[in-house]
Amino acid sequence: MEQQVLATGDTPAIVVEAVNGDLHVMGWERAEVLARARSDSALSLDQRGDHIVLRCHDDCVLRAPQSATLDLVHVIGDVRVKLVRGALTVRRAGDIGVYGAGPTTIEVVSGDCVVKSVAGDLQVNQVGGDLSARDVQGQFVATAVGGDIRISGIAGMATASAGGDISLSLTPTPGQKCQFTAGGDISVRVPADANARFTMTSRADNIRVRIPGVSSGAGTGTRQVTLGDGSAEIILTAGGDISLSSDSTGQNVDDLGARLDAAFSRMGDLIAQRAQEAAQRMASRVEAKAQRAARKAERMAQRIAREAEQQSRGWMRHGHPFEGRHFAGPFAPPPPGTQPTPRPGAQPVTDEERLAVLRMVEQKKITVEQAEKLLAALEGNPQS
Repeated sequence: MEQQVLATGDTPAIVVEAVNGDLHVMGWERAEVLARARSDSALSLDQRGDHIVLRCHDDCVLRAPQSATLDLVHVIGDVRVKLVRGALTVRRAGDIGVYGAGPTTIEVVSGDCVVKSVAGDLQVNQVGGDLSARDVQGQFVATAVGGDIRISGIAGMATASAGGDISLSLTPTPGQKCQFTAGGDISVRVPADANARFTMTSRADNIRVRIPGVSSGAGTGTRQVTLGDGSAEIILTAGGDISLSSDSTGQNVDDLGARLDAAFSRMGDLIAQRAQEAAQRMASRVEAKAQRAARKAERMAQRIAREAEQQSRGWMRHGHPFEGRHFAGPFAPPPPGTQPTPRPGAQPVTDEERLAVLRMVEQKKITVEQAEKLLAALEGNPQS
């Protein structure tokens, strides 16, 4: 394990240029930055002008002053940030969990995103999975979320678009404007005494309102509902159904908040679990590859053994495969007794003879050029 520490002021600007694993950031009261990596020689923590720059080739744990600003440029794995209340920017990461941050901008998340307690605006550009947000004190914008969106406690203007469903628990404030678009269903819960005007469009032609004192009939197409003085404006557009209800008729804000808390608390366990699963998959692939290589080597050894046994039996029955041959050129061996009489015509080279020559080349007893001359001599056409 490797660890580095830099002394800082209370509000350092920290740039995480690259982390090739997961990143866990925790705020503390010390005026210093501590970075820790699991393996040695994987960590770089430097002061560059007004910025502290971090690079890590492994999973990384970072402790920073609570008022630090963070710019997380590229994290290959997952990110978890807790109690760092300066401005936070996450440019690219896997799953993200943020708890207790200042104004937050999240550009690209390939997995899920959970954000709670943001003291300022929350801007989320692209999320491949689901997005959960709670207690945002400023404006909230989610441009493109591939999965579902769950929102509770947005104080400012809000705009969000999801490919899946959107679940909202809102307490509209005078002058607040919100617009939500979902490919699936939209479910909204508000206090029974809310002051808001709702404009709802369902492409599935199914709009249901369950609020005391408001017609509960299912509407089709587009429907407008005004609660109280209608001082907040909320526009809902869904590819599926739209449901509008009061807290007293369904799940309340605290229930949704508890779900978000549970989702955030599971983030660390999820990161560890995915890392373990990835390691297990890699080990299984390596083991399977080794087993395939072993089986292939075993089959090859068995085949060579069979060929050698067959060749040996052939020699025992018929003599050496070159027996009875007349060799010309440099391969003419001195036969025992008298010299052989040259045969009148050429005789084709048999498969056994070719195999014998190839084995001599393989065993480096002769060169390829000598093998060609030997085969030519067997055919009765010696090469010069």
